[in-house]
Amino acid sequence: MSSTPETSSRQTARSSDRVLTLLVAVVEGIGVAGEGGLTLTQLSDAVGLAPSTATRQLASLEAAGLVARTASGYVAGPRMVRLAHRVVGGHPLPRLAQPILDRVAAGTRETCYLAVAHDDDTAIYLAAAEGTMTLRVAGWRGRDVPRTGTAVGQALAGALPAGEAAVGSDTVEEGVTGISAAVRDAHGQVVAAISVLGPTFRMHGEALDAARTAVVEGAAALGELIGADPLGNQGD
Repeated sequence: MSSTPETSSRQTARSSDRVLTLLVAVVEGIGVAGEGGLTLTQLSDAVGLAPSTATRQLASLEAAGLVARTASGYVAGPRMVRLAHRVVGGHPLPRLAQPILDRVAAGTRETCYLAVAHDDDTAIYLAAAEGTMTLRVAGWRGRDVPRTGTAVGQALAGALPAGEAAVGSDTVEEGVTGISAAVRDAHGQVVAAISVLGPTFRMHGEALDAARTAVVEGAAALGELIGADPLGNQGD
């Protein structure tokens, strides 16, 4: 029995949905599965496809440069990376925040990040200024991190009193401590967070106190740039 145009259209739509779902699974696996990416089995299970079907779909994505195959799995391809950088670069906050991030990083000698909510469960680091310490937390720009149980998640949730920073140790990665403060707009709404990330063994005592102060001051400075009241009063 030959297929009708309507049937063919539905089949094409289902195939497109599968490809997109698979691509999302590959990208969301970044930072979770390590540098090698998710394996074929992990991806197949995540999207509910047979391994043979997933292999064909991944081959199409690889040909388009959207995914790349490693020795152990699949990661975002060169074209996807370029697209991601264009999206991140088009966001207005990183341009405003960069001098502030640079200042915080210079003062603490630790890497400083600007984070925004990606969705209800994750945050994404849009911009960064690297610290000067030999051992530092670098390369997280463009990375998704969980909001639940993390310092950046607390800041983005608006759970912190004005002038305070959240601290989370070993919550995203073992050995990494994050210190985050909320950036609020003219209406008092949290729009971003300024975070310092450093090795847990170094983030205590004076270094931790300095990082707390730096992110709070940095968040307040960015808030003023986007119209927030420096006294913390909310707009109408």
